[in-house]
Amino acid sequence: MAKAKINRKATSRKKKKSWFSIVSPKSFGSVELGESLSQDAKSLIDKKFVMNLGTIVKNMKKQNINVSFVVNETKEDKAYTEVFGYKLEPSFVKRMARKGKSKMDNTFTLKTKDNVSVILKMVFITKGKVTRGVRTSVYNTSKDYLESSVKKQSFEKLFDDLLSQNFQIGMKKEISKAVYPLAGVIAREFKKK
Repeated sequence: MAKAKINRKATSRKKKKSWFSIVSPKSFGSVELGESLSQDAKSLIDKKFVMNLGTIVKNMKKQNINVSFVVNETKEDKAYTEVFGYKLEPSFVKRMARKGKSKMDNTFTLKTKDNVSVILKMVFITKGKVTRGVRTSVYNTSKDYLESSVKKQSFEKLFDDLLSQNFQIGMKKEISKAVYPLAGVIAREFKKK
C-alpha cells in the first residue's frame, strides 16, 4: 500500500528575529556591550543586562563589579541603555573582613536629588572587635550621613561617586571621627528601587 502524501501548511507564521546591538550610556563612552536577538525593538524595552565593569572600561582592577543596565530606547538596530545599578562580587567583600574585626551589613532605602528611589547596601568593617553599642552608633551615624548626602546628588552623580570610591572615603572619614575607627566602608550593592 502506498502512503498518502500529506500537505502541511503552517497555521501560524513565526516572525523573523533580528540582532540588535546593545549600547552603553554616554557615561561609559557609548560602547557596544553586546548583541541581543529579538523579534522587534519594542520587546527589548525594559530588558536588563549585567556586564562586568572590567570588560566595559578595559581595566581588570574593576573586575569585581557587575553593572546592571536596562534598555530604555531603541533606534533602528541599536538598543540604548541606562544604568540600573551595580553589585560587588561576594568573594571581594569576604576578603575584606578578617579575624579580629567586626563586620556590619546594613541596607538603606533613600531618595536622590532627582527623586529616584534607590537601595544601597553598605558593609562597615571596624579595625577591631566592637560592642553592640558601637555597632548601633555606627549604624545611626551612617544613616544620618547617607540621608543628608544622597538627597543632594543626582542618581548618575551618586553612581559615579560610588564607583570611584569617593563617596565611601568621605563616609569612612566621617564615621571614624565621630564613632570608631573603620578599616573599610564598602557599597556592596546599589540599584534603583
